[in-house]
Amino acid sequence: MTSITTAPAQVSGSAVATSQMSRAHKRALTKVDMKQFSDVAKLSQKLSDTNWVVWRENIVRFFDLARITPIVYGTLAEPDETTHRTESEAWSLNDSYAQVVITKNLDDSQILHVACCQTSHEMWTALRAIHEVAGHQTAIAVQCALF
Repeated sequence: MTSITTAPAQVSGSAVATSQMSRAHKRALTKVDMKQFSDVAKLSQKLSDTNWVVWRENIVRFFDLARITPIVYGTLAEPDETTHRTESEAWSLNDSYAQVVITKNLDDSQILHVACCQTSHEMWTALRAIHEVAGHQTAIAVQCALF
């Protein structure tokens, strides 16, 4: 099973001041320039039942480029709207953008896995749960068949 590297601690907007956040978290709270990434946001292959590893590697690089990785991975919680209004608005916009990027890059057969998700992190977690477990089981089955 492939692991995903995430930031070491979850950051809550109400608990941690912006000055204490990592640079990656601060960048994730800057609104994404959607025009800048509109051409890149569509991958050459949509996620299907058979291409998780390749799709994941491509989409993760896009998340990094658009600086939305902490939001998608769930390492940056939505800041409290009452105390950090600007950051909360940026987080919400970037999360919505990440959701659109994910859904635009899914085959129709994959939409059902994310249909009830409310955030990009929930979508990412659902897709990982479906595809990484299946991939791990396939690898074990192949090993058993060979040996």
